[in-house]
Amino acid sequence: MVIISTHSTFKTHSVTSHFPSFQQKLEVGAISLFGLQFTIWHKITNIYTLVSHSSRHVEPMRNNGRLRSRSAVADSPILLMIAVSMLSFFFGTIFSAHMNMECISGSARENSSHHFMNAKVEELAQRRVAELQALSASKEQKSSLVKFPDTTQNFAQGLARTSKTDFFSHFDLGVPMDLPTAKDSDVLLLYNREKAFPDTYKNPSMLTDSSSIPEVAMDDAVKNCDYLHVILANHGRNKNQCTAIVPNYESYHIQKWMRLGGKGLDTSKGFSLVSRGIETNGRQNFKPPKTKHIQRHWDILKNYFDSYQATVDELKPLVENAATAKKTVTVMVSNFGQSELLMNFVCAAKSRSLDISSIIVFATDTETKELAEGLGLKAFYDKRVSSEF
Repeated sequence: MVIISTHSTFKTHSVTSHFPSFQQKLEVGAISLFGLQFTIWHKITNIYTLVSHSSRHVEPMRNNGRLRSRSAVADSPILLMIAVSMLSFFFGTIFSAHMNMECISGSARENSSHHFMNAKVEELAQRRVAELQALSASKEQKSSLVKFPDTTQNFAQGLARTSKTDFFSHFDLGVPMDLPTAKDSDVLLLYNREKAFPDTYKNPSMLTDSSSIPEVAMDDAVKNCDYLHVILANHGRNKNQCTAIVPNYESYHIQKWMRLGGKGLDTSKGFSLVSRGIETNGRQNFKPPKTKHIQRHWDILKNYFDSYQATVDELKPLVENAATAKKTVTVMVSNFGQSELLMNFVCAAKSRSLDISSIIVFATDTETKELAEGLGLKAFYDKRVSSEF
């Protein structure tokens, strides 16, 4: 195992700055050596002087009647040799020190180069550590996707999100889009198995923020889907709403359950199955019809069936005249209150050179029938049924 400290470079510089250089050490050593040699020379001189004086009184010798000091004569060459040797050693040391200045400065440069190489190695090591940390983070990020348990593997294995605007641009849902805000600008997509995942599902770059749900482009989000179920859900923040995906026999009806009390929502009550038109205050927007309403519509329906055959006989020639070569007609229904929308449609179609000869307008009043025919459309008005409204 290799441990690399991010502070080693700074510690090295701070420590080395307190130690003397090799050149400084050499100069101090030469001076110290000179002092030592001078001390030894001084000691030897003192000893020689002492021995000389003592020899004159202790060991006198006669030579032709004269007193001679044997130590002064015998020891003079030895003393001179020692003195010359010490001086030669001292001057040789000083001379060598000055002659090796260039070598010392070269060593200093080499030492500086050594520190530079250490810094470079440290930089490369730091860079490699950063790369390994990024790689480790990417692996952790890759594994930070929403994980589904084995108990949902048959109907839920992956979750992604895509732009709501792109989703409405890709699919005509039959309803106008509520303008997205920062809190509801994405569409959630649930995938039942891995083969349905987007190609970029496990790409770490899809996790664009702190969420563990990847953000996928619209085309890629549904690229591997063979079927797509769309649920248009309330996106207000005034309800504690939950959505349950139940693995069961497939139904295209969305059930609505509510904690319903005597006056609407009551959080202390249990869930009850309610109609989709019930409000929080308990008001029912889709009330069942009363008996008188049912009877009235039965009468209208009876009139429709009684005149059915006569209406078909009257309509058949109009349809045959309007049908295209592929026996196709376009049917529209309009009343006089929608006459402006009808005129806008015809003007837009003609401005784009669209063929409107195969369009039949079922008018609920004579005014609309006359307007449609005046615009160049084929129109049909059934007075036997429409007169009941």
